[in-house]
Amino acid sequence: ILQTWVPDISAMAIWQEVQRLGGEKRARAELEREKVFEQGEVPSGTSKVETLFVEADGVYVRGRRAEDGQSHFELKVAVAYEGKQEQGRERRALMNRQVVVGTEEAERFWEGAVASFGRVWDWASVKRCWVGADGAEWAKKGVEMLPGARYRLDPFHLRRAIAGALGRETQAYRKVWDAVGSGDWSQVEKVLRKAESQSEGAKKQRISKLKSYMEKNWEGIVSDGDVVSLGTIEGQVFHHVARRMKRHGARWSKSGADALVRLVAARSNQEPLRVRRLSRCEVQPNELANGKRVNEAELTRHAKEAVRWLERQMPALVGPHADRPWVKYVLRELSRISFTVA
Repeated sequence: ILQTWVPDISAMAIWQEVQRLGGEKRARAELEREKVFEQGEVPSGTSKVETLFVEADGVYVRGRRAEDGQSHFELKVAVAYEGKQEQGRERRALMNRQVVVGTEEAERFWEGAVASFGRVWDWASVKRCWVGADGAEWAKKGVEMLPGARYRLDPFHLRRAIAGALGRETQAYRKVWDAVGSGDWSQVEKVLRKAESQSEGAKKQRISKLKSYMEKNWEGIVSDGDVVSLGTIEGQVFHHVARRMKRHGARWSKSGADALVRLVAARSNQEPLRVRRLSRCEVQPNELANGKRVNEAELTRHAKEAVRWLERQMPALVGPHADRPWVKYVLRELSRISFTVA
């Protein structure tokens, strides 16, 4: 699409600009982290809330072994929001959502997240942070850094772990959930031990692994009446990272992946990106490299024609089902529409 309407441009030129902009975002984030955690500067956030919800997870992507010596590496994602707002039938939106991504080790990543979220929220006003994760140690480290933090195990991962070990809708599965509802770890352990003793081979190993997983995360599982529902991180990871980075055959350098996902997060956070003219095109925006002027009206006409064509060929993009996941995450990705024409 860009090559049709923008003269003298290539995929490599765009990628180089992505690297430049992503590198600037990375450097800016590191500077903010240093100001807060090394120089003691108080973040400038002004939004005042008493409760903040923060969820974290990671996604492994294939690396370029020759460049980084790694076959896979993890992209970390943290999402903070003020609550959930009803958006019609069976749909809720995250209020004032902010996304932080990166490839740093755990402590540095969370320091960057605290500094970044601190540009939005006044930490002095926050009395409680609910921190949701899948049990990964790096993700749980956020509990140590956020004010009034309490850990919650992501319900999706808990259900998947129990079903993977015991099967869905089995008697053992129901007994474990009943024991979880009692809030008594000894009851859960008793059920799992009995199921383990009655199993053998791979299933026995899965149940043993489940017991260890639940015991390790029991603090984030048990309900005490003050618990809240989180459970949005899987969708957020898919939306912001996985659907772009996990494409078939894709391999990434660590710095390249980091730069790209930082721009994705910046777009999600509605942060402005000031893009300078590509260094290889030192011409005015309305001129071609060969000196001929671009007819802006003609470009606009082509753009409108392309949009109309897509609407005719894929009416679901603009129809009553435009917000459905199969449209947003499948058809729109296939059409690669990343622009709007007034």
